[in-house]
Amino acid sequence: MGKINIADVDTLLNRSELRPTARSGGIPLFDFSDSERLLKLCERLRIGVLGIEGFTLSNGDLRPDMDYIGDFSSLLGRSDFEEESVRSAWKFLQLAAGVPQLLFEYVLVNGNASLTG
Repeated sequence: MGKINIADVDTLLNRSELRPTARSGGIPLFDFSDSERLLKLCERLRIGVLGIEGFTLSNGDLRPDMDYIGDFSSLLGRSDFEEESVRSAWKFLQLAAGVPQLLFEYVLVNGNASLTG
């Protein structure tokens, strides 16, 4: 695959009509439905998902949820990384469907240097 480019999520969002559900320390976070929209955008633009980290929002406090961490870096060497990582992210997201207070941070990988940060 060669050198990977971590996609700047904010740059990606600026080029779409998608907005994050919330922000924490400037990091865009997405609830379940906004995550679905983000993954559809990744599919359309052929952007891979390197990882997802879940956070629980409780009484205004944001805490990492160790039960909802997805690492797809093992897929990096595959020629179909973008497709397979997004497919894996969809499966991961379905595991969280019943937990409404979860918010997710995404690390995206893009081969198109114009979207990298």
